[in-house]
Amino acid sequence: PDGPADSVARIRTLAQTLRDHLKLVVIDLDPGDNAQVIFETLNHRGAPLLAADLIKNFVFQLAGAHGADVVALYRTHWQELDGDYWRARVARGRQYVPRVDIFVNHWMVARFRKEIQADRIFTAFRDEVLAGKLEIEPLLADLAAGAKTFATLDSWPANSAVGRFRYRALQALDSAVVTPLLLWLLRWPEKDLPTQQRDKALASFESWLVRRVLCRLTAKDINRLVLDLLRELSAAGPAHAGDVVEEFLAAQTADSRVWPADEVVRAALETEPVYKALLRARLRMVLEAIEDRRRTSKSEEASCPRGLTVEHILPQAWREHWSADIVTESDAAERDSLVHTLGNLTLVNNRLNPALSNRPWTDEQAVERGLGLTGKRTELARHSTLKLNADLIHGAVTGWGHDLVRARTAELTQMVLEIWPAPRDLAPTLVPAQQDPLPSGDESTADGKYQPLTQWLLAQTVDELPMTFDDLEDVLGSPLAPSARRHPPYWYSPTNSLGKSIAAADFKATGVNLTEERLVLRRRSA
Repeated sequence: PDGPADSVARIRTLAQTLRDHLKLVVIDLDPGDNAQVIFETLNHRGAPLLAADLIKNFVFQLAGAHGADVVALYRTHWQELDGDYWRARVARGRQYVPRVDIFVNHWMVARFRKEIQADRIFTAFRDEVLAGKLEIEPLLADLAAGAKTFATLDSWPANSAVGRFRYRALQALDSAVVTPLLLWLLRWPEKDLPTQQRDKALASFESWLVRRVLCRLTAKDINRLVLDLLRELSAAGPAHAGDVVEEFLAAQTADSRVWPADEVVRAALETEPVYKALLRARLRMVLEAIEDRRRTSKSEEASCPRGLTVEHILPQAWREHWSADIVTESDAAERDSLVHTLGNLTLVNNRLNPALSNRPWTDEQAVERGLGLTGKRTELARHSTLKLNADLIHGAVTGWGHDLVRARTAELTQMVLEIWPAPRDLAPTLVPAQQDPLPSGDESTADGKYQPLTQWLLAQTVDELPMTFDDLEDVLGSPLAPSARRHPPYWYSPTNSLGKSIAAADFKATGVNLTEERLVLRRRSA
């Protein structure tokens, strides 16, 4: 060990080093300056300081100035937010953002009922605290409670109202903008907000959201609608939140906010090619919900398995093995119009999907055409445990044709209306004749393999589509070219088949991540 003289020498050396080499910078900010952006600019080569870090520094500086026990406050309310779980970067649109900043943004919207821009989280927080002269300890306690709620969203049972809402609204419909509403509803204990009212609020909003998606109505105003709803809930209090949400949504009349009535949803589902019109994750969720509806308390599993593949019963390439009963051009046109409708779709796992493919429906047809000994019906009976497919097997013994597709579409549509009910007195303000038809696209600008992608993109009503490579292969009905998985420029160039097909729909690929196999397709004119 060092002697006293050595220790003194070390201390002097350390003091001299700090005095000569440690540089401090003081920046005085005006009230309107954005500290978050300024620090990010100055610190672009250093360890990133998150919006949550700026908030933490600000909050504990205030707490210390008021004589609070800063260490105790930190350990009680903030320490967990400095952990790896909260620092991890997760996908938000085209970007990867620390989970803590995403949470704080949602929590602030729920708490202050104002729109909070992602690059002004700290500035908005500071302004709210100073303008409202908010007490720091209750504010930190509320934030910590919100963080606990946010972190446990994934732990809710899949068949609970909260679990369904999280999966269907936040994940499948990719509507993270409604997270503040979910946080607001989950902040209250049972004595303040009865479970029945909370679940009614979630079911009403889920119905509003799903029905608008199925009718291909715009989602551009949803952030402002959520803010208006939060203000309405805050004014009314939590006790009757379910009634408030239902009445608020039912009262909306603007095209960007209306809750589609049964007649409107039925017209959309019974006539439109939903396979082309909906993102694959959304269509899969609808079929999963129908499967859940068919299950009972006596079923082995309460919920449909996740990650199944959407399968056409009557195949997309029906002309190869399913054309024997087609006599006229009008028959062929009718089949083309039915192949992508709801009644012709089901779910299978990805191992069964290739075995079904263009296989005929019955064993006799398969043998007759030299395609093995079993048809699609037998393969489903042998390998699928879904109620959706059990209904198919029992309802179509001798064949699968146009009348059965229409009948099943009507049946599944009725289930959709029951899964996501709406008040009976909603006016059908949006009639089918007023809806824009699905664009057909310019076939000369997109190569054959990727034409389904062009057609599908033309049918979309949103300007930004976060997608995985699997999502794209679902749309195409075939694998991506190997070059698409190895070379990012393949997505961007308008001279190759894939880039040309994306550009033909007025979209462009951005944020291509080959490691995580995801990207974002953005409308060029947006």
